[in-house]
Amino acid sequence: MEEDIDMEQIKKWTKPSLELPQPLKGNESGTFVGKTVNQRMPEIAIKMKDEAFFDEPTNERIQELIDSLPNGKIIPIDDAFAPDNQAWEEFVQPYLGQTWLEVPWFFAETYFYRRILAETGYYQSIDNYLVDPFSTQKLNGLIDALPVFDELANLFDQELSKEKILRTLLVLNLWGNKADLSFFPAAGSGQKIEVDPDQMEAKIVVNHLNPLMHFFKEGKKKRIDIILDNVGVELISDIVLAYWMVKANFADQVVLHHKIHPTFVSDATVKDTRELIYQLGKKDERANLFVTELFDFVEQEKIILMDHEYWTSPNPFWEMPQQLNDYYLESNLIISKGDANYRRVLGDLHWEYDTKMEEVLNYCPVPLLTIRICKSEEMIGLKKGQAEVLASIDSKWLYNAQWGIMMFNNPQQK
Repeated sequence: MEEDIDMEQIKKWTKPSLELPQPLKGNESGTFVGKTVNQRMPEIAIKMKDEAFFDEPTNERIQELIDSLPNGKIIPIDDAFAPDNQAWEEFVQPYLGQTWLEVPWFFAETYFYRRILAETGYYQSIDNYLVDPFSTQKLNGLIDALPVFDELANLFDQELSKEKILRTLLVLNLWGNKADLSFFPAAGSGQKIEVDPDQMEAKIVVNHLNPLMHFFKEGKKKRIDIILDNVGVELISDIVLAYWMVKANFADQVVLHHKIHPTFVSDATVKDTRELIYQLGKKDERANLFVTELFDFVEQEKIILMDHEYWTSPNPFWEMPQQLNDYYLESNLIISKGDANYRRVLGDLHWEYDTKMEEVLNYCPVPLLTIRICKSEEMIGLKKGQAEVLASIDSKWLYNAQWGIMMFNNPQQK
């Protein structure tokens, strides 16, 4: 139970107690990581440049960034007016002069998206100030995703217990994570939930739904924090999930944590969430009634929208700023959404796939749920031999977005 922990004796989170493995890097030949740095990242930047209609000087800077992949050198980020400029000066320092393939993959990706904002003048250009370079893809994904609301809202019309509805929403929320525009670059790809929740539990390779539901049945939680991932289908399912947690008295308050600026193509900002709610309110009468009640929850601070620059940093979960550390110590449940957040939770390191969950996540003193579709070669918590069995069924299971995890660690459980 959450009352069993003495908050006064916890000053900050620690590193995992195990010796930390080496980070994933792009120079690992024949891996999905290598494909990302060599192929996927340039393709993402090219598509963004073609759709964003920036002026010629901006396009030239973007092209220089593209041309630097994968063998160019890491250089400082020139973005003096950005709120995270000083932090990025420190993040970049250890890797200056190394190539994109030599630095840790998580740093390479977060640095890549941060460079895009710097080159497009997101924080300093008069013409491009606060212009989301991925807005075209995001808007297309949002419009394509709106019909998914009906699938989710239909659950409320069925004669189901509030626990059954919550479990179903959690499973659908997992599969909503497939709708990732950095993974499926074409607008609309992956923007549907075409699954039967009961059948799709069979493709959850680490499935802790049963202990999670027991955790919810123990009593209402004062505050649940959801660290968001993608816009579109996933964000709709996140909002419906947050709504139901409050509506059905699973939580007094749900806080939705956003990125402070655009990154990873489709990661959600507060602006994206507001736009989705606005578009949903125009959809039809049913959706409008939902949005009206949602606004009531927001006004009552039962649902809160927050953002922080940490979520666009290259730092692992155990190196969050002290301010956030103190904040999350008061949470009753942290829900980490998506593959990038999963990689942050694990430090994006070469853990053995059957490493025990508790041995890695013991740095986090509050209950933590990771909801993630597998899109990278990183995994813990499997049973002995399970990885080999999965590989015999699907050789690309680690990263082809066809398998998922619902990993729940509760350090307060007696």
